[in-house]
Amino acid sequence: MNPTDTRMRPARDVPPHSQEDIDPRISARRTEVAREQSRRRLRLVGIGVVVLVVLFGIWSLLHSSLFSVRSVTVVGATHETTAQIEAAGGLAHHPPLLDVNTGAAARGIERLPWVRTAWVTVHWPDGVEVVVSPQTPKLVMVAAGGKWAELSATGRGLADV
Repeated sequence: MNPTDTRMRPARDVPPHSQEDIDPRISARRTEVAREQSRRRLRLVGIGVVVLVVLFGIWSLLHSSLFSVRSVTVVGATHETTAQIEAAGGLAHHPPLLDVNTGAAARGIERLPWVRTAWVTVHWPDGVEVVVSPQTPKLVMVAAGGKWAELSATGRGLADV
């Protein structure tokens, strides 16, 4: 080792300080700090568990039958029944209101032949309103088999007459 080197290296044969060399007040304080850290960690874990339980309870409540679709109000449907509209919109099995996708339900209802547009609105705590604007026949033409078919302005087949 160079005599100008100022770094100190511990001697290899000298053991590190033992517990007997530490002041009892410092040892007691270290123990108390360690216990306080453990208590703080335990509190945080407890708070986290309580928050998770509360969130799961709220999620379960919102997905229970208390907040499921119980009444479907259909306005403006002239050719389709309420049951047909519920089935097309995915509302026939009374899903939880939280899971009702109004856009997907409206697109499903708009696939029905006599529906031009549909608007689906959720009303808490248990209702869904469907507003339908019906198609109007613009053309009647001969279909296969000698029958007549009513068509909308877009060429969509509405009914055989």
